[in-house]
Amino acid sequence: MRKSVFLSIVLAFLALVNLSLYSQQENEDEYYDDEEEYYDEIPLPSEWSHLWLDLGYGGSGVSAAIGYRYWFLGASLGVSGFSADIPRTASRYPGDNIDITSLPKKKYPSNVVCGDVYGFYDLKKITLYANFGYYSSIDTVLRFNPDNNAYYRDKPETNSGISWGFGAQYPLYLLEADNKIYEQLTLGAGYHSKFGIYLSLDYRWR
Repeated sequence: MRKSVFLSIVLAFLALVNLSLYSQQENEDEYYDDEEEYYDEIPLPSEWSHLWLDLGYGGSGVSAAIGYRYWFLGASLGVSGFSADIPRTASRYPGDNIDITSLPKKKYPSNVVCGDVYGFYDLKKITLYANFGYYSSIDTVLRFNPDNNAYYRDKPETNSGISWGFGAQYPLYLLEADNKIYEQLTLGAGYHSKFGIYLSLDYRWR
């Protein structure tokens, strides 16, 4: 089942990439808004290199990621688990008289590492993107004893699977010289299935 889902996501992503590439080739001459000033040399998407940073918050706490984009494809590596919401009163030593395996358990994603690939679609004023990838996590497992309202730590569990997300970027700053654009700073926001909601800062250069 997991292989079928993964294959479906890969095929959908490749279709998105092909559509994006075709659309960009068809519209390179209309890349900038007609109402804005035309430049002597307008950089096309294939002329930019990008480096971006993400900072977000979700079920596994604070997350951070770094990524690189060239043309319409990108990749990132992210981690989360900073300030995860885990009860601090949990004891590691429940005692010999308590069988914690019979107690109800709750899992807290405490450490998540995720690698994603991206497909970007540049419009006149904003950039849209979607991503999918693979994650691995170590979950803290707690057992709750209702008799004394105490939490006990059980053995951690590891999980892995498919991640996905989407977002948008908007330009904030342009560095121009001799009627040419050389640098650009953009602010973005998005959602990641393992990291939650995040903000993104993208630096573009030629």
